[in-house]
Amino acid sequence: MLKQQDKMRFDNFLKESFKNDVLVRELRLSRPEVDYLQQSFPNAAISCLTTNNQQEKHWYKVELQTVHAPQYVG
Repeated sequence: MLKQQDKMRFDNFLKESFKNDVLVRELRLSRPEVDYLQQSFPNAAISCLTTNNQQEKHWYKVELQTVHAPQYVG
C-alpha cells in the first residue's frame, strides 16, 4: 500500500508518463504501485514484462483506455 505522499508523487509520475495523449508505456513499477494503478484505472491493461523475482520493481506494459465522446450522426 502506498502512503499518501507516495501516492501524490506516483500520480505526478503517471501524469508525466501519459501526457500528450500517450496511451501505452513500459514502466518499472513495484507491486504496490501496480495495485494503486489498477485501482485508479480499472480499465487499464497491465502486463508484466519481466520475471526476475530478485528485484523489487518489474517492467510492466501499461495501456490506458481512451474515452471517446459520443459521435453525432445526423
